[in-house]
Amino acid sequence: MLVDTFIAGDTSLQPEIQDYISAQAILQTVADPSGDLTDGSSLGEPKFEANGTAFTGPWGRPQRDGPAVRATALIAYCRWLMANGGQSNVTSAIWPIISNDLGYVGQYWNRTGFDLWEEVEGSSFFTTAVQHRALVEGQALANRIGKSCPACESQAPQVLCFLQSFWNGKFVMSNINSQRGRNGRDANSILASIHTFDPDAACDDSTFQPCSSWALANHKEVTDSFRSLYAVNSGVPEGAAIAVGRYTEDVYMGGNPW
Repeated sequence: MLVDTFIAGDTSLQPEIQDYISAQAILQTVADPSGDLTDGSSLGEPKFEANGTAFTGPWGRPQRDGPAVRATALIAYCRWLMANGGQSNVTSAIWPIISNDLGYVGQYWNRTGFDLWEEVEGSSFFTTAVQHRALVEGQALANRIGKSCPACESQAPQVLCFLQSFWNGKFVMSNINSQRGRNGRDANSILASIHTFDPDAACDDSTFQPCSSWALANHKEVTDSFRSLYAVNSGVPEGAAIAVGRYTEDVYMGGNPW
């Protein structure tokens, strides 16, 4: 969001973005409960202390969406830099960070981890969707700056193939390979379609573009699951907007709409 706002014209945000990049260059080298940079496993760690040291308390780890969304944000910033005379910054300072994250995605995408709500351990639709986007955009950036991304080229098609596993013919099963026993209807799937929106992809079902038949059917299924759950939705006619939550089994803070 910060990078998007910057690209949209708020150039006052650039120092914060540069500070973030500098911080990531350091945090990527910190050994943490998820592992270390030797095999890249540390990059799935979701939380650090404010002073940059590892957080060693209990938490839902690893969270494998982190390296993917981090790479995607930095790739977007790199595109802006390259259009504005900043390619040397891209190749010398930012690409090494992105490359580490893309390597992590390529190596660990087919391992289970915790979802974006930090609650379910398994395979998450949101995580898989953002991983595919990161690998595709990572390959495009690598080609543009004369770098290589072996993980991008070899694994992106495999990730896209796995993404289809979440579609049950009616809606997206947002978490699979999990023992939590939820019904699968989860706002995680709607957020994934928003996050991976590609204006050049038209209404592609395989990537669950927002206008695709699969994404629209899923949106209705998820939304309808909340119609009778919250009192605030009482009396709202079908076809009208209603309040939705994360998932119907949610009990966090009473399980209210978000």
